[in-house]
Amino acid sequence: MSKNDHSKEHGAPTLEALGIGVIAGGAGWVALDKPCGVSVHNEPGRDLVSVVTQALRSSPEVLRQSTPKEETTVHAVHRLDGDTSGVVLFAFGKEAARHLTRQFEEKRVTKEYIALIHGNLVPDSGTWDASLSKEAGGRNNPAGSGKRMPSATTFSVMDRSTRYTLVRCSPLSGRKHQIRRHAKLVGHPIAGDRRYGSKRSLAVLEERFGYGRLGLHAHAITFCPPGEAEETRVASFVFVPEAMQALLNGDMA
Repeated sequence: MSKNDHSKEHGAPTLEALGIGVIAGGAGWVALDKPCGVSVHNEPGRDLVSVVTQALRSSPEVLRQSTPKEETTVHAVHRLDGDTSGVVLFAFGKEAARHLTRQFEEKRVTKEYIALIHGNLVPDSGTWDASLSKEAGGRNNPAGSGKRMPSATTFSVMDRSTRYTLVRCSPLSGRKHQIRRHAKLVGHPIAGDRRYGSKRSLAVLEERFGYGRLGLHAHAITFCPPGEAEETRVASFVFVPEAMQALLNGDMA
């Protein structure tokens, strides 16, 4: 039985059916490993918030929680695009949500991404600092329309091939699609980016080589859990997703 058939037969999909792993958790929080293609909160009844809410009610121990109160709320405390894989942090209850959300607002959370970008990126490390508008633009205007605000993304090169560069990135500000937009603005769009990449490269990747995902993976996040004094770092079970590594190794396009 396929995952889709399983979901139709039993109602809302489960964490297992969506291929979502539980990385770590504690009182009031859990970190999940999300595959590419799963929406966090844009598909009510079938998105990750809905699935986590159902799991909290039916099997809280899977999410590393004790039996919750009926009114316990579920919060995705940061954004992760549907096409981006990797770590997503959830809070349970308003107090835990406020605790975690405040850290994001105060820029005390460190997020580490792995990105596969087109071309040979030079230099090996640095900061992308093009100002970005609050709302994302598109491939013809990645900086966006309206007032542009200071934005910064640090990067360091991890590996190279003839046509691609694998980089580790950390956004220091919180603009929508920040890494994707910065990569496009420096002339090295992320592989498989349907919003900011060229239509030609997307067609070549998909039609000739079967590569259909966004080359962006949220590898790790460092934060202070609710009720604790020390920071903790949680990392995805995957360092570089298989499809991204294969494209880098194979110089496919």
